[in-house]
Amino acid sequence: MKRKEALQLVSSLLDPATPMDEKQLAAARLSELIRILLPEEEKEEEK
Repeated sequence: MKRKEALQLVSSLLDPATPMDEKQLAAARLSELIRILLPEEEKEEEK
């Protein structure tokens, strides 16, 4: 996904005129992008 496309998804989420189904799709795509770019940190082993 390109930066411009990601920013368009954010804009669609913030736009009150965007239909709910489009917002849900945008949220899902952004969530996937975040998981890829910012993977969950592994839990530190107990000391």
